[in-house]
Amino acid sequence: MIRAVLLSLATAITALASTFALDRLVAPSLWLAPVATTVVVIFTVLSLLRRWTRRTLLPSLVATLAAVLTITAWYAHDDALLGILPTRSAVTTLYLLFGRGLTSIEVALPPIDDAPGVGLMVTCAIALVYLLADLLAVPGKSPAWALLPILSIWALPVLLLAPVRTPAIVATGVGFLAMLATGAEAWREPTGRTSPRRMGALAVLTAGVLAVALVAAPWVLSIPSPVRWHSPAELADADSTRLDLGLDLRSDLNRPRDAVVMTYEGASPRELGPLHAYTLTTFNGSTWDRTPPEEWENADNRLLWPDQVETEEGESATITITDLGQDRLPIPGEPRRVEVDSATSYSAAADEVRLEQAAPGELTYRVTYRTRDLSAAALSDLDPTELDADPALLQIPDTGYGPDVAELTQEIVTDAGAETAYEQLLAVQNYLRDPELFTYTESVTSARTRDAVWDFLHDRRGYCVQFATAMVVMARTLDLPARVAVGYLPGETQEDGTASISAHQAHAWPQVLFPDVGWVRFEPTPGVQAGTTPSWAPEPAAQTPEPPTTGPTQTTEPEEETSTTTSAEEESSEEASSEDGTEAAGTADPSSALPGIVVLAALLVIGLGGALAVRRYRARSSGELETGWHQAVGVVRAAGGQVRPGSTPRAVAAAGDDVLSSESARSALHALAAAVERSRYAPGGRDADPQTVREWVTQIKSDRKDRDEMKERADAP
Repeated sequence: MIRAVLLSLATAITALASTFALDRLVAPSLWLAPVATTVVVIFTVLSLLRRWTRRTLLPSLVATLAAVLTITAWYAHDDALLGILPTRSAVTTLYLLFGRGLTSIEVALPPIDDAPGVGLMVTCAIALVYLLADLLAVPGKSPAWALLPILSIWALPVLLLAPVRTPAIVATGVGFLAMLATGAEAWREPTGRTSPRRMGALAVLTAGVLAVALVAAPWVLSIPSPVRWHSPAELADADSTRLDLGLDLRSDLNRPRDAVVMTYEGASPRELGPLHAYTLTTFNGSTWDRTPPEEWENADNRLLWPDQVETEEGESATITITDLGQDRLPIPGEPRRVEVDSATSYSAAADEVRLEQAAPGELTYRVTYRTRDLSAAALSDLDPTELDADPALLQIPDTGYGPDVAELTQEIVTDAGAETAYEQLLAVQNYLRDPELFTYTESVTSARTRDAVWDFLHDRRGYCVQFATAMVVMARTLDLPARVAVGYLPGETQEDGTASISAHQAHAWPQVLFPDVGWVRFEPTPGVQAGTTPSWAPEPAAQTPEPPTTGPTQTTEPEEETSTTTSAEEESSEEASSEDGTEAAGTADPSSALPGIVVLAALLVIGLGGALAVRRYRARSSGELETGWHQAVGVVRAAGGQVRPGSTPRAVAAAGDDVLSSESARSALHALAAAVERSRYAPGGRDADPQTVREWVTQIKSDRKDRDEMKERADAP
């Protein structure tokens, strides 16, 4: 009894700790309280019922009902009978809440923090996972297999490539070890009694494994992954405006189907310029943090721009989004007003506009934008280093390669003769745009260092995210505040006079903060993919910068010489494929992974088969009463005894008297049947000693051998 309670408690802790693997996708404020309450209720019901009944499924069924009542009370209290019993109105409320949760998942960017329906979905999922895991661990006596339903929680961040905090991994590992230790038979003597000596040894072993895991885990997690793979979301086609550009610099670019995502009229593409949906400030050396800004203000009837700015007269454009896939509105990079039939809010820190009630489908809105004086002459007189900027806009990732990137950047601006901040930025932009030095490609090479920007500056191959991120980090080494904007290129004008933007024109570019004028766009991505540079940041006429003498290509790091041996062939093929002037569609070939998947599936099947065989062998020799009884019934049936599925133990023993040849086997069968009766029907019945059960089964099985020998002697001439 105590063992079952401890095992269920360890399972509950493991399931609850695993829920924190979702905190980068769904904010804990949406699910922590209801999930914890539901898990506690389930655990309490299971523990109480297992004290009073030996039936295996009844506690789980009653606990499921208790979970339903708890969830109803939490999410539909006002519509439930007595605040807890589900009624038709309560079911309708839960159904509508569930539907709104699905809608929020389709349009909101993680972490979702304002959709109670998503919290309901998480609560239901965790309750179901805990019930299934407990069923496998306690009645099923398979705590190792109980991890399978819990792994379904971890599949979400893995498939969606969402980062998971180290404490969640450690807590889940500790919980799982507790499940294995509680359910293990290793601390029992062969007689079934608890062995303090074995318990002590098991505790020491568990503590040692935990210590090694805690010391090694941070080091293992810091190792760059040498394997690139793609989530199902990346491989799936989509024509909505959800922006999944792959802001992990270690990932290849997989574009969705090239469908029109928005159209606009009233302005030409050159007049309107790129439209950004959101901006990113925090970079850890490999990925950009998408944590949304905290401060939002009403966006109605006001000029949307972080600071006061002098602008010219405004121009207007009417934008129609084919299928809104997020809650951010794409907006021009100039001061603007937004008119839309829905409540909107504005974040000055991020320069983003958010729809308060976003829903999938077509959406039309109007933007009136005012252009600034961003001429080269005007920008040359401004010094961004004099700004009291947010420190996050100047932060260099702590990867150990910051000084190397800074040295390279300084050499580039020195070689270009740049003196002002504007000239320095122009030198960096044009260095990255040089086709003699860098190649645009949708595939990136494997990680070799902890710094993805340093790897890119060495490999010189990447897509817009790599180019934009490299320029942002290089600008920050010059004390120039910078960030990345993510959105769309301005598209192309159609025959009917409107302009259209397709999914393949999703783009990322750097923004640098200047005094007086605010954020200014630069364009380091090569022109074939990103078009021309802004008018205030022109490319040199026909100059090819010389490669820096102390740049990454001069490095002596041995590991950086491995993956570039075939770069020439790859570059030539990719350059040829991009000569039509358009960005190619996603070229990921899922079939190339098919052999690996088949081998993995075969290994999985073999592993499962082996595990089941080992489990069956252990069960047959464990001395467990019901398992031994099942083996004895099989012997009687094989000998010709009349045993039906519903036969009682006494009936089986009587049948054995007719077919078993030895007195010892018949006596063992009767003793085993009596033990089964006591275990099943006597109040507080307990299982027999495992060693005694094994001896009974051995005697019963030996009867088959005796009968075979007697038959051979009878058949002998």
